[in-house]
Amino acid sequence: MAAVPIAPFAKNHTKPHWSMHPKTPARNTALQAFKPIAVQQKEARLNATIQKGLDAHQRGDLTTARALYVSVLREVPTHFDALHLLGVICSQSGEYALAIDLLSQAITVNKKHPVAHNNLGNAQTQLAKWADAVRSYDQAIHLDPRYALAFFNRGIALEELHSLDAALASYQRAIQIDPEYAQAHSNCGAVFEKIGLFNDALTHFDRAIALDPQFAGAHYNRATHLMKHKRYDEALASFNKAIEIRPQFADAYWNTSLTHLFRGEWAAGWDSYEWRWQRSDLGPENFRPPLDANRLAHAAITSSNLKVFIWNEQGLGDVVFHASMFSEAVARFGSVTVQTDHRLITLLSRSIEDVVFVDKSDPVDTAHFDLHLAHGDLGFFFRRDAGDFQRIKPQYLQSDTPRAQTLRTELRSHTELLCGITWRSNHAQMGQAKSLRLHDLLPLFKIEGIRFINLQYGDTSNDLLEFKSNYGIEIINCLTVDNFYDIDGHAALVDACDVIITVSNSTAHIAGGLGKPTHVMLPKVNGTLWYWANRRDTQSMWYPTVQVHEQTRNGDWDTVVSTIVTTIKEKYLNI
Repeated sequence: MAAVPIAPFAKNHTKPHWSMHPKTPARNTALQAFKPIAVQQKEARLNATIQKGLDAHQRGDLTTARALYVSVLREVPTHFDALHLLGVICSQSGEYALAIDLLSQAITVNKKHPVAHNNLGNAQTQLAKWADAVRSYDQAIHLDPRYALAFFNRGIALEELHSLDAALASYQRAIQIDPEYAQAHSNCGAVFEKIGLFNDALTHFDRAIALDPQFAGAHYNRATHLMKHKRYDEALASFNKAIEIRPQFADAYWNTSLTHLFRGEWAAGWDSYEWRWQRSDLGPENFRPPLDANRLAHAAITSSNLKVFIWNEQGLGDVVFHASMFSEAVARFGSVTVQTDHRLITLLSRSIEDVVFVDKSDPVDTAHFDLHLAHGDLGFFFRRDAGDFQRIKPQYLQSDTPRAQTLRTELRSHTELLCGITWRSNHAQMGQAKSLRLHDLLPLFKIEGIRFINLQYGDTSNDLLEFKSNYGIEIINCLTVDNFYDIDGHAALVDACDVIITVSNSTAHIAGGLGKPTHVMLPKVNGTLWYWANRRDTQSMWYPTVQVHEQTRNGDWDTVVSTIVTTIKEKYLNI
């Protein structure tokens, strides 16, 4: 699991809307008269069976409905309604590949049935076949231009394809057709939030709630919006309303926890942090360690001298973040083994005594330990009030000092200030919002007396060549260190620098853990993480040597860069 973000906006509980009504076109009764009596009787009997199945289907009795639809198909394998409705049942039962096959067969029988195309699109979304789904919804809309449901479902698929403008237009068309479509208003608000039209977002969330006061997803979306904009009291009220309507709303509980952590209400935040394991964005592919549900209470009342295993939970930077509490875990519990990314083991083993670090890819004998925790559980024990932060060491990581000194000698040609720099985050959900382009940092690169060192992980060769070609400015790439695979070397390279300027990525955490003077650049809304909000003025509470610079306006890096330029000149260059 990567860095734990705010749980996503609820797109009508992330599932498209189904329609079970056959809506079979009216039959030509004049032609019926020419059919033999036996044929008419068979059709009537099969239609009666379909109706019984549909009645059971709508009651939620899928077993009975399935059996009735199958009985029709035994007699008429090309029966449209039976194929269509059995396909819907298969989708509702998680048999998505079979559903796509059945619904496709139904459409072969009757290509002009908009509901079948809509339901095929729904089945395709469940297998993340987003482009196929859009085509199915488009066909449904072509057949029925006022099909609000298909426009709504199409919007969901387009969001997943990151076609936000098209998704917004699709939701808006659904609202034009049906102005009281509360779910479409809620999803419309979520897209407005993503594209930065925040007032419009709140308007649509409020409209959705006005139309359906018991719509928990709309209350949740409104609360998430308010939390991102630091309107924490209002956010908590809306999250609580969502939970009141839907008592097991895991995302709402999770974001309530984050809201408390944003506000520095650590005890309240940690007490509901456990809901992170039930978030909607955690799919079956996400690893969940075998944790006892009562482990926190058990650990709180159990004496020391325990054998404790701490499972790897999040991304590399987050492991470094939690590492400030590993020594406290030893003092509290006794024997501690920490699972982590293999790239961190050398650095962490050198830095933190009395902890055994093991590769997260290695098998674990769970019976060998008295207590199992996850990295994210440590705050529950060790950061429950502001006074607990006094225990954080300004430097709790130790680089390979000889290597750092060698690198510094190699990189520093004269008396320049060595400034390590990163500009990009590769986080799947938030990376774009947290990242800059190199030319956004141009005022910084123009300061004389500084040599800039590339700390950015990943392939940066094209970025560096293009930047030098366009502006004549060279950012030094240290060829003896791979900033992604060689994390111990990366830490030494960070330590070789005088100051670090970075976006919110793993380098920010490593620099903070090493106690290097560091300036972290943050976005204003999307891409924010709760722990950077825990600061006194601009100084991080988690990393005493890290100064946080947050956008004053969404998307505006100019002010952030200007502030850092002034700080660098005054604090490090005396100019």
